[in-house]
Formats: sequence, C-alpha cells, structure tokens
Amino acid sequence: MTSNKPRVVAVVIAIVLAGVLVYSMFEAETVWTPLAPLAAVVGPWHYAMAGLIVALIFFLFRAAFGPPPGETRWVQLERQAWVTTGLVFTAATTAFLWAWQYLNSLADPSKRPDVFAILITGATATAAILVQVHLENRRQSKERRDADHRRRRDFTHNALQEFRTDREVQEHRANVRHEYPDRVAMTEDELARHYVRQMDPASYEIEGAASVNAPVLDSVTAILAFYEQLAADIYDDVHGGGDTGSLDEKLLLDTLEPPMTNLFMKTLQYIKVQWRASHQTYERLRWLINRWSLQKEDEGTKRQDEPPYATREWRSDIWSEDGPDERIEHGADDAGPWGGAALRDLALKGLQDWPADRPSDRLLKQLLAYWRNDAEFMRQVKHWQAGRVEVPVPSKPDLIDVLTDMKTEVAKLRRAVHDRAADRDA
Repeated sequence: MTSNKPRVVAVVIAIVLAGVLVYSMFEAETVWTPLAPLAAVVGPWHYAMAGLIVALIFFLFRAAFGPPPGETRWVQLERQAWVTTGLVFTAATTAFLWAWQYLNSLADPSKRPDVFAILITGATATAAILVQVHLENRRQSKERRDADHRRRRDFTHNALQEFRTDREVQEHRANVRHEYPDRVAMTEDELARHYVRQMDPASYEIEGAASVNAPVLDSVTAILAFYEQLAADIYDDVHGGGDTGSLDEKLLLDTLEPPMTNLFMKTLQYIKVQWRASHQTYERLRWLINRWSLQKEDEGTKRQDEPPYATREWRSDIWSEDGPDERIEHGADDAGPWGGAALRDLALKGLQDWPADRPSDRLLKQLLAYWRNDAEFMRQVKHWQAGRVEVPVPSKPDLIDVLTDMKTEVAKLRRAVHDRAADRDA
C-alpha cells in the first residue's frame, strides 16, 4: 500500500507550475522566450520545465492509481475520477495559456478579435463541462456515502440485536457473569483450573440455575470469537483489507465498547496465554480495544490509569496490555514458554489442582491426546500420578434400584392405609 507522499509531492509541483503559468501571463518574455529556440539549443531551463511537468504527471497518476491504507474500491474509483477531472482541467488551462501567448505573438492585430472569440467560446464551454463533471462527481459521491452509511448501520443493528436476543449467547454471558461478576477478573490459577475442566466437561458441574451447563472457558471462547469477528470487520475496513466494511464503528463504540472492554479485562490472562501460543490469536480484538482506548484518551473521556493500557506503537507480536513496564516480544528467549509449551504448562498447572474426589482417567486421556510425545509433559504426569491419592467417590444408585425401592415404599404405605381402615371399621 502506498502512502500520502506522492500526493504531497504532486501538490507541491502543481503549485510551482501554477505559479510559473500565472507569472507568465504578466512576464511572458521572461518565461517563454527561453523555450522558443528549442530546435537550436536546449538549456537548463528547458530541462527544468520538462522535469517538473513529467514529475507532476507521474505523481498525479501514482496518486490516482495507488490506493492508500483504508481505501475501498469505491473510494478509489471516486478519487481516480477526481484526479482525471483535474488532469483535464490542467490540460485545458495549459492550452488556453499557450493560445493566449500565440495570439499575442500574431503580427497582424486584425486577426486577433476572431481568434479571441473562438478561444473564449471554447474556454467557456470547457469550463462549463468541467463544472458539470465536478458537480456530478460530488452528487454520486454523496449518494454512495449515504447508502453505505445506511447499509452499515442496518448491518450493525442486526448484529447488536442478535447479540442481545440470541439464547445461546445470553446463556454464555450469564455463565461468565456467574463466575466473574462485575469487574472481577480471572486469575492465573483460576485459568489453569478452568482449562483442564474444559478438557473434561463431563466432570464439570455448574452451580447456579442462571447459567449454561458448560465450562466457563467454553463461554469465554464463544463470546471472544464473536467479538473477534466484529473487530476483524472493522480492521479490514480501516486498513483496506476488504472491499467495503459491513459495520458502523461509531455505533459499535457507543453501544458495545463497555461490555467488550469489560470481558477483555476479565479474561486478559486467557488472552495472554493464547497470545503466547500464537500472537495472531485474538489479534484483531486486541487491536480494536487498543484503538478505542486511544480514542477515549484523545477525547479526554478516559480516566487516568483506567484499563486497558493503550499504546500508539501497538503491534500484534508485542504484548503491551499489562502496561508500559510489561512489554513482551513474542518468541523472546527470556520470556517463554511459547507455542504449544505455553498451553502444556497451563494444563500441567491445572492438573496439579485437580480435585482428589474427581476421577482423572478421562482428563488424562484428553491431555495425552495432545502431549503424548512431549517428554516434559509425560515426566510431570508420571510424577503427579505417583503422589496422587484419589478419594473414592460414592457410587450413584442404579435407576432400577431406585424405582424398586420406591415401589416397595408405596406398597408399605398402601398396606398401612388398608390396616388403619380395617381397624376403624372393627
């Protein structure tokens, strides 16, 4: 992607050429006389003028056909139309000035009025056409922007409505709120516990009727995936990665920023571990949270030391969310573990905290499916098994036995009622 430097250079050259052309209307001999004997001698003045014109054309075309960051296909077509109109206008103005010089050089002054009339008529018609093209470009541009704005707002409203009304999303949000209400954040130890419970969800029993019966990390992953999708759309729109954006960022900022930032801070430890495994995980969400935090700082609506920490030098391979003193470069030798080792160490830590009254067979089976070939993992698992003493869990009664016992109790009650009725009759 190109930068705005070609546009700046083109504007500077255009201003210089415009100044030369305007000056030539008053000092024609000073400006144009050196260009007269081109067939005889080509001097530095000719090279300078030719260089300026060639450079102007080059940078104008580069500015026209080199899309800058964040520009969509429709905006690119609009800009090319504007630049093309400018080139035509420049060519018409240059031709008018050259014709003006030609009229002044006529030896027979009697011919000037007729040529002047033709020249003025042509210039007036050209100006009228250019003005019409300019106004038409502005009208079409405004219509397209209005239509794009309406489409973005409609799509954003639909996404927000789905987020508020979808039953599964609401259950996952309730699950997270049950474990971490208000602004309570997940600690590193709790993350390890949740991670291994996610490996063996059959051993997980939720407490609280308002939550989905699933590990809390499943709920966190589902909501973060939704937020990552929204952030990716905005990222593509800002950086020109997509044809056109689908979301209204301002509307999302005004409505969804608080819950997004709140969940981001609650699950920062989980996001950090996933970043250690791959710095592209939740990359767009991290970028968007940083972007919105910087906007709040610029607007003066963010309190001092209010999380999350934001930096203008944000990079996906640099972890900067913990503050300016905690910047970590992905893959640094002194800041590991990285890749799969980060998730392995998290699983081992959660395994150490696995309750003694819960069977570990299913959990170990799941963990070995990932790290069976990891020597360090196998060594620590064997050490953990050697020191583990599992508490026997009382077996749950069989359903048939329960029904048999209930049938027996009902029979006893019926017999007691029958005996009482017989005694009363006697």
